Amino acid sequence: MLCGDFFAPRPPLQGPAAWFEECARTLAAFGREVAGCTRLAAAAHFVLVPGPNDPTPFPGALPKAALLEPLTRGFREHVPRAHFATNPGRVWWKRRCVHVLRENLLAKLHQ
Repeated sequence: MLCGDFFAPRPPLQGPAAWFEECARTLAAFGREVAGCTRLAAAAHFVLVPGPNDPTPFPGALPKAALLEPLTRGFREHVPRAHFATNPGRVWWKRRCVHVLRENLLAKLHQ
């Protein structure tokens, strides 16, 4: 299980479309690296949970949706056992429910 932030914030001088394409290329490159470990890629399931600053359809809303499909397409091509979860979300593993929340709760409590 990998929890974001997977991408750096968009630089102010870079357009949103160029930044989105760069994020997709970066995630696809990570997928190629994972696919290079053939035993790991064949046997493991990868669950990616978006972080607070990752691009999702509704940035301020909870639960955060999974990473966008056009963004993850390259990763999915290289890693067939990739799953993209919401934040917060639940993952079932060996008849147990694992609750996943990727958020800076301490900072939110201090607000």
